[in-house]
Amino acid sequence: MLREERQRSILDYVDQQGFVKVEELSQQFNCSEITIRRDINELNARKLIEKLHGGAKSKKEMAYRLDYPISCRSDENKGVKSQIAQLAAAQIADHDHIFLDAGSSVGAVIPFLKNKHVQVYTHGMHHLTNLDYYQIDTYVIGGKLKHITMANVGADTINTIKDCYFDIAVIGANGIDAAFGLSTPDREEAMIKRAIMAHAKATFVLADKSKFEKVSHVSFAKPKGDYTIFTDYQDEGDLFTAFQLVKLRK
Repeated sequence: MLREERQRSILDYVDQQGFVKVEELSQQFNCSEITIRRDINELNARKLIEKLHGGAKSKKEMAYRLDYPISCRSDENKGVKSQIAQLAAAQIADHDHIFLDAGSSVGAVIPFLKNKHVQVYTHGMHHLTNLDYYQIDTYVIGGKLKHITMANVGADTINTIKDCYFDIAVIGANGIDAAFGLSTPDREEAMIKRAIMAHAKATFVLADKSKFEKVSHVSFAKPKGDYTIFTDYQDEGDLFTAFQLVKLRK
C-alpha cells in the first residue's frame, strides 16, 4: 500500500473509531509501529487528526463524545490544565474535604494540594500514584473499575458518595454547551458526577477551551447550576453568560 493511500485509510479508520492506538493501526494496516507513528505525525501536522500519547484521535465533531484512555487524555493541553488547576486550587482551604472525580484535568490539581493538609476522596484510580507521591490524605471510593477511564463506577460507588459530604468537589466535563449544560459520554459516570455535586458545598468544574460549544452524550448539570467553571475559554459574545466562569488571564 502506498503511503498516501495508507494515510487516507488511517484517517478514515480513526474517524470511524474516534480514538485508535498505534498498535491497533499497525495490525490493521500490516506495517511497523514506526511507520504508523510517522503517518500520525504527518496527519497531525496537516491538522487531519490529533496526535495523542500512544495513538490518534479523530478531529471530527463526534470525537469528543467518545471515551478514550486516560493515559492519552492526560497529555492534552497539559500546560493549560495545570494553570487552570492552580487557579482552582487557590480557592481550596486548609483541612477541606475534597472530592476529585476521574477527569484528566482534575488530576492536575493534585500537586497544588500538597501543603493544604486536605482530605481527598476519589474514585479515579489513576490519581492514586500522585496522591501518594505528595503524601495527601486519601480515601478511595470503590466500585466496578471502568478500564478505559480508570474510574470506579456503579451502585457501590454512588452509595458510598451519598454517605459523605464534601467541602469542594472538583470535576471535569467532556462538553459545555449554552443550552445542554455540562455533559459526558458515559451514563454511569454522569450519575456519579450528579451524586458528587449533590453532596458538595461547592463544585469546581475544570475545563479548557476545547470543551466549550460541545455536546457529549449525557447531560449531568444544566446551565445556571450551582457550580463554578475554571477555564482558559475567552468568549467574545454573551453565549455563556448563564455560567459562572473564572478565567485565566489572557
